[in-house]
Amino acid sequence: SKIIMGGRSSTYKERIKSIGDLIKELDKKYKSSKESDKILDLGNADAETKLEGNFKYKDSLNDKNYMICNSLNDIDKKIKESTIDQIAVLSERYKHLIKNILDDSEVKVRSYAINDIYLKRKQTLPNYSTIACWSKSTKQICINQRVNKSYESVVEKVKYSQSTGHFMQTDDNTQDRYILTHEFGHFLEDCLIKKRLNTDTYTEPQRYREALNITDEICQIAKSKYKATATDIQFISKYGHTNAYEWFAEMFTSSILSSQKSPLNNAMLDYLRKKKENKQ
Repeated sequence: SKIIMGGRSSTYKERIKSIGDLIKELDKKYKSSKESDKILDLGNADAETKLEGNFKYKDSLNDKNYMICNSLNDIDKKIKESTIDQIAVLSERYKHLIKNILDDSEVKVRSYAINDIYLKRKQTLPNYSTIACWSKSTKQICINQRVNKSYESVVEKVKYSQSTGHFMQTDDNTQDRYILTHEFGHFLEDCLIKKRLNTDTYTEPQRYREALNITDEICQIAKSKYKATATDIQFISKYGHTNAYEWFAEMFTSSILSSQKSPLNNAMLDYLRKKKENKQ
């Protein structure tokens, strides 16, 4: 895929020769993006009620700062089950990194018929419609009811996005967990950033600078421990080079759902393991 930069066509891979180039590229892409163009209506999360029932992982989600919402009943049953399953697995695995970060308030995992004005304008990319999203401001992982009507359709959309390089490649039969894992990655990085800044009054530029620093630290582990090459550093989905936040979420998803561990996948797992062991 060609990206127009400064009047000439150059590929992402042509521009990324080192870790420093990657950081500069992510920063440039972030600063040039028009976030105001993307308007997501996620409804009123505060009006949600807890899902009552004996779903498989209910006990394991207790005291993990999650509220599984009743609205999940409005999406495909298999998607709901895989969503709750993956939340239980990931929240248990990273409980030491997320505990108490949100002042004991709950992240609401819910569904809503998301109104995405930006994507209505981008009708040429129907397969990249918002399947789910993480909202830092309202502390929710929101599954899009408009898209999640069929398990088969969601899996097909993820597979298509993987085939075009828009998403990372993962193992077979992981596509139903891809989106939730990606959104959990955003939540996890948000917790890491909040710990690093150690204040609730940080600005968005400060927050993004820490996201770039996290990217740099993971890449340095990949280079020093796993001998990552320039090709390895370039190995990220198109979505992952949108900005440092998407880079982290995409690399996190790949490291969790792919058994083929690249230097960056291994570095991501090492980075999180170190943070967990040090309770940082």
